[in-house]
Amino acid sequence: MQSQNPQPVNASKHPLSRIAIALIPGTAIRAAEPIKVFRTGDELIVMLDRFDLLREANIGLVAELKLRGDGNDKDLLIDLSDAAVKGTLVVDLSKFGNCAGVSISVKDATGKVLAEKSVAPIVEIPVPSKISVSPAGALAYIEPGTAITGAGFASPKIPLPDVKKLRSVQIGSASRSVSKQDITFPVISQGEAPIRGGYVLSRQTAAPNDPTKASLYISYKRALYDGAKLAGWRKFLFEIPIQEAWGKGQGDETVNIGDDVRVHVTDKVKEKDWRGTQRHILGEGDADLGQTLSAIDDDGRIYFIAEYRVVRFDPNTGKFEISPPFDLQKLCPGGATMKDSPGWLSGNWTMVCAHGRVFLVDILDLKTGPPSPGSDVPQRRIGGLFSIPQDWRDAKAFSSDVRLHVGTWETADPTFYKTGPTIGAAADERKLGKPIVTEAGLLILPAGKQSAGGPWRLDLDDQGDNKTFGEVDSLSDTVSKDGSTTFAPTQEAKINGVSKTKVHLVGNIYGRHLVGPAGTDGLVIPRASIRQLLMSDGWNASMLLPHSSKHDLRTYAGAPEGIVTVNWDIVERIKATPEAQGPLVESLQGGASMGPAFLVTPVPGEPDKAVAICDYVAYTLSTLDFSRIEDERVVRKTALPARAGIAAGLGVYDSAWVEHDEEQWLYLGGYTGMTRIQYSKGDNVLDSMTSEMYNGRLVPVPVDQHARGGLKQYDRILPVFGGRLMDSGTSRSGRGGEAFGTGLEVFDPNLLGSGTSTDSVPSQTAAYMSRCCGSLGTLQSRMVWNAHDGGRRQEVFGSGQPSRVFVDELGAQDKALVPGNLDEKVFNYEVSEDEGLRDLFGFSLPVTEQGESVGSYLALSPCQRFLIILTEDGTLYTYSIAQKQFIDGVKMKSPDGDAVAMIGFRRPGEKILTAPDGQQFILTAPAGKVGASVQFNRIVVGQDGTLTIEPYLRIDGADSNDCEDLRNCVRCFMPDLKRKDGSIDFVIGWDSKDRAQAKPFVRVIADFIPPEP
Repeated sequence: MQSQNPQPVNASKHPLSRIAIALIPGTAIRAAEPIKVFRTGDELIVMLDRFDLLREANIGLVAELKLRGDGNDKDLLIDLSDAAVKGTLVVDLSKFGNCAGVSISVKDATGKVLAEKSVAPIVEIPVPSKISVSPAGALAYIEPGTAITGAGFASPKIPLPDVKKLRSVQIGSASRSVSKQDITFPVISQGEAPIRGGYVLSRQTAAPNDPTKASLYISYKRALYDGAKLAGWRKFLFEIPIQEAWGKGQGDETVNIGDDVRVHVTDKVKEKDWRGTQRHILGEGDADLGQTLSAIDDDGRIYFIAEYRVVRFDPNTGKFEISPPFDLQKLCPGGATMKDSPGWLSGNWTMVCAHGRVFLVDILDLKTGPPSPGSDVPQRRIGGLFSIPQDWRDAKAFSSDVRLHVGTWETADPTFYKTGPTIGAAADERKLGKPIVTEAGLLILPAGKQSAGGPWRLDLDDQGDNKTFGEVDSLSDTVSKDGSTTFAPTQEAKINGVSKTKVHLVGNIYGRHLVGPAGTDGLVIPRASIRQLLMSDGWNASMLLPHSSKHDLRTYAGAPEGIVTVNWDIVERIKATPEAQGPLVESLQGGASMGPAFLVTPVPGEPDKAVAICDYVAYTLSTLDFSRIEDERVVRKTALPARAGIAAGLGVYDSAWVEHDEEQWLYLGGYTGMTRIQYSKGDNVLDSMTSEMYNGRLVPVPVDQHARGGLKQYDRILPVFGGRLMDSGTSRSGRGGEAFGTGLEVFDPNLLGSGTSTDSVPSQTAAYMSRCCGSLGTLQSRMVWNAHDGGRRQEVFGSGQPSRVFVDELGAQDKALVPGNLDEKVFNYEVSEDEGLRDLFGFSLPVTEQGESVGSYLALSPCQRFLIILTEDGTLYTYSIAQKQFIDGVKMKSPDGDAVAMIGFRRPGEKILTAPDGQQFILTAPAGKVGASVQFNRIVVGQDGTLTIEPYLRIDGADSNDCEDLRNCVRCFMPDLKRKDGSIDFVIGWDSKDRAQAKPFVRVIADFIPPEP
């Protein structure tokens, strides 16, 4: 992509890399050496300049190294096409003896020599430490891993720097600048299909009173724009009548349904709110209709919560309805004024229908902080079990019949908890789950692993009022735990053996495992599911065969074989629906479209093209075409695949492109799981794609005798030599997290197969060394080859700090397992050819001048000898990996002498950006005379580990607030594969945590890395 400040492009540029050109006779060689060779101690370093261009231009790259010693020559063959290999080769000489010289030859798949060099003798570059150590001689705390414990391993002694004596570096203003307005480009689509959400089962609108008929109701949403401004989201239901004939045949079948389906939309709005605004009854935010909860009553009406109200779809009328207004806070003490109130309702809801009422559970009860002096506002969120009538015809009668059944605060009567919460307790300690409907009432379950109570049984009378309540061990108990309450025998309410609580949930993740997604606009329905969906031919759940895997679709003995794939054209059905005419239909014609907020990654080998995820909940994939920026100043967006975007099905945190036998796959790590999508085969992008959540197929074997568990999100994916992948993630307190919930996992994606296989795949995990850390920060790795035998190992580094909540939980289980030091640490692992994953040791980082331990971010220097460590207080260190010591450290200051304010990026979270050419940058703010700018600064690590910070590029905003939306965004570097001139663009999307600011634009800094001279 051409720069905003164009530079002349060498007309003689060749599609091969600059390394190859530099060695062609008669071609001038620039000052930088194509191949640089030196050694430090026992490490031989071979640096290939612009390795990114070399690998892009050539396939099957190898490097042949010939090491010359004292009669002990050795040849090493290194696969440069391996994704884990970077442009610097590190050779371990410790067991080789004297290395008198080395010859390097880089070749392509045909054996053609692209670059070569011989060096003798090899220059030695010493790396002395340049910083003062702590005056008390403090050493870093060493956290030993299980791989070195008891093996005669001597813990390294790493002197900690004296942070008070670190030199300060003032960062000036960059001479190169771009205006934020000039780098902001509209995102335009040619027409996008609405985004599909979840689905539920209920009665058929064409025959609501016929119990032998049923339909699937799929939620959809579509963004509506007023020019370039997001006006809101329109939500609706898509009804698919289930055909009994689908369960009668044998074998696979594809059905394209048309006139049988119905689109259910509404234009209803609520009454005016306190701002005088009327909002759509189904909500105008980007959350799906029924995203986290739905319920169904005995008349088949489907209930959702939207805009702080209960809404429902009635198959009997084919209409949406909204409940009359109600205020549950008023049922709590001090509800009107909050004076003497135990707290505010948290607003985190779940819901069931039972006994003629809709039961609403506010699930949380926690303290958010100490009391505020002189304030009546409670620092607490409370919850409880409430209910509203199902009869909505009379608003006055409805309002008078809103009930509180059980509160979470200790003075409620009755109450879930007899004592109040404590500050800092795990969020799931007092967290309620979705109730189970029983024949006598409800069984309310705790949602946390270490709950402060529960389960609780609530029996109701014929009017739905409380009859008896108490804490029990199980539903079968007839006496409460404290012996004060007796219950009549009861059991879970079921319909044909199916739990009444979830009879309407039929998906393959949280439901009855009867229906699954088929590509982008379809459903997979096994023929065996039809009888279960319709409850026909004497169906009973007792006939089900056991689960064969976590997400398998259920079947029974004698069931018909085969799968029916049901397809439809959602756009055409919407256009044919009279009630959908207007803004919804008009939005399908194309125009402004949301920019990337969850993912943006360049497509390998395809110029000016990236895959992006822009929308919440379904997380559908799109392609962004940047090729028209110069001529039209727009970025074109197309669904991926083009007919309708495939849903990733999870909020993505990191991604990796992996090639399997001429198939290009996109691997995604995200919230609650990992998924993969086949993008292309050969040179052809697939017309139909599927998303496979594969983490359930991995069978982990812990290398440290501590199983990894409780991982809430997979937020790191790292290539491992030999075509393998490594993942790490975050374990969240209160969200199922635990002390051993993070760490690393290594697996071979090739074993997952082509996408049709369901076989288990082995993996290795290491969770002990980083125990109690909520997550491992920026994973970095380097490859090392042993000179004496050619063996490979990959050294891996991540940072993290133990969480006090996890420490306390682990201490309650086994004090001997509690980490001996709670400071931020860098953890060192390795993957070797012989032993696989190994946890070596961790070391604590220097604390701030105030004695605080703060978070950190890691990178590897281009020479791969140093870890670059950036701490949250704006201090930057280099650390010698081989020598195990800090080499240099600087405090980064603004021109005014204050610590610089760093700007980070999300998904994945980083503050040190490494470009494909190896250069490294940090983004700081504010900059400029009025603080209206942010600035990229280049980190330069000298051959001896000395740090230099160079102002690089400034983004100038219109005012001091204009650059706020550049924080925490998704981003990517995009090499210019069209001109092949070595330039690299930088693409900035939006912050997924603040989606309200996301807009139909994307920011592109053309030639962030300028063309090669």
